[in-house]
Amino acid sequence: MKRPQLTTRNIWITLSMIPLLLALTTLSPQTAIRRDLLFKFQPAAAFSASISGMPAGNLGGDRFFSISKGIDLGTGNPLNGYRLKRYGPLWLIRGVGAP
Repeated sequence: MKRPQLTTRNIWITLSMIPLLLALTTLSPQTAIRRDLLFKFQPAAAFSASISGMPAGNLGGDRFFSISKGIDLGTGNPLNGYRLKRYGPLWLIRGVGAP
């Protein structure tokens, strides 16, 4: 039995969905943080970390979110939290570490 060949159209559809999926994962602060942990090769922390928002304070419009798990693989220090800023419906990461 022959396996169906991938067509150029199917490949383009798949490649065009990647930016859409990346944009959908930034619609909430929690999914943006979990996506960043996945990109830092920490899947266990991405799925089991508890994420809690802190008061805005004096961060210049940024919001600080503390996380319970995750370590910086370069230094071995724990990641205490993330600074995120909202641009329209998207949450983008501005910094990682203590506030």
